[in-house]
Amino acid sequence: MVAGSPRWKFGFRGSGSLAELGNAAEGKGEDVLRYTGGRTTVRLELKEAGRVTLRLRSFSGDYEAELITCDGPFRGTVDLPGPGLIEVDSRVPRTITV
Repeated sequence: MVAGSPRWKFGFRGSGSLAELGNAAEGKGEDVLRYTGGRTTVRLELKEAGRVTLRLRSFSGDYEAELITCDGPFRGTVDLPGPGLIEVDSRVPRTITV
């Protein structure tokens, strides 16, 4: 390996092993959260300048939707159409609250 080259790590796991989006989830970077509730609105907060994207995929894989892409600082709500896997990609710390 050449010094300074990127390192990749690939893996597969069942959706049941993912963190559940309960009351709130905090983090930074890429993450996938399980959401098993019904249609709701979540609050998204970015305290710093940076970009975040939220996507929802159904558990069956037959539905995908981009929920929001925005630049922070940001504090607002996002409609969550129902259960599924929420893919989060954020360059800055974020909080998602149900």
